[in-house]
Amino acid sequence: MIKLACCGDDCNYCPRYTGTINNDEEALRRAAEIWYEIGWRDRILPPDEMKCYGCLSVKNCAYGIKGCCRKKKIDNCGYCVEMPCERLKEAVRRVKKFEKISKDLMSEEEYEIFKMAFWLKEKRLKRIRDEKKSDNKTPHRSSEYDIKVRKTIPFYECFQRETIDLVKTINPDVRKWLDTGCGTGYLIEKAITELGGCKFVLTDPSAEMLAEAGKRLKSYKNIEYMEPVKTEEINISDPKGYDVITAIQVHHYLNEEDRKKATLNCYKLLKDNGIYVVFENIRSENDGALDFQLDRWMNFQLREGKSKKGVSDHRKRFGVKYFPIKVSEHLKLLNTVGFRIVEILWLSYLQAGFFCIK
Repeated sequence: MIKLACCGDDCNYCPRYTGTINNDEEALRRAAEIWYEIGWRDRILPPDEMKCYGCLSVKNCAYGIKGCCRKKKIDNCGYCVEMPCERLKEAVRRVKKFEKISKDLMSEEEYEIFKMAFWLKEKRLKRIRDEKKSDNKTPHRSSEYDIKVRKTIPFYECFQRETIDLVKTINPDVRKWLDTGCGTGYLIEKAITELGGCKFVLTDPSAEMLAEAGKRLKSYKNIEYMEPVKTEEINISDPKGYDVITAIQVHHYLNEEDRKKATLNCYKLLKDNGIYVVFENIRSENDGALDFQLDRWMNFQLREGKSKKGVSDHRKRFGVKYFPIKVSEHLKLLNTVGFRIVEILWLSYLQAGFFCIK
């Protein structure tokens, strides 16, 4: 079992930890010599003082990382949204310095052990950070999505309000509503208070997102959940169809072919006169304006408190992790699929909403 320190060191390879759990006094004695030789201690400690049962058993942390992780209630820095902070950067800098020194002081076998225990901490933490982001297509973990998306997408809550207002205006007696790419269930939580007689069906490609929606909406009885599925792969099993289908901030993750499939599937799933509402990140009509539009969007994120690195990382996702198209391309696609009414519902920054009637 992997036993990681808060800073990303792997205790399973650390000579102090292995010497302690194996009650190997000679290994602890040799560890004390190495700790002194590379500058981690100002003297050679006796074996008893070298004993270590893992990061949490040690009172002091030279970089304050352990206390920081405890305060944030996380196991290690890989789970921290601020990674890499100055504490961790300093720890990595010092480790790289000691790594250079150690090659001349250790045997090849000892060097490999230290490499696995200490020198790979940064790589190990980055892997944890990347893995924790992978429970859905957005850059935010499902459990953090509701907080993070509001710092990322301008007027995000307006998308939900405008959608519900539109549906109530066109069909106040709506009976069956499918929310594909439902995320954490925020839209349906708002809709259900105003359209209590409606049956809501939720699905999302991410099982973790669906789990968050289930927790949020657990007190409501008129909700059904599909298995995790992409919009383009939903089976058309109900011949009666849906009165409303919503896809809020989800289809821009699809390539051109899958976006067409998803849109056509929504059309087929709707009843005649059914309402389709879709919001997506978009590309500017004039390619020459894209950089200005992105600058404006990124400035919003900075004002909301995102770090410069976080904003830069998000900008790099455009056209790489998600694939916005122009408003004119949206309108063309929606008309080509067969909707008899296609209109723009919302337009701000690089986000747009559309509503269609079958």
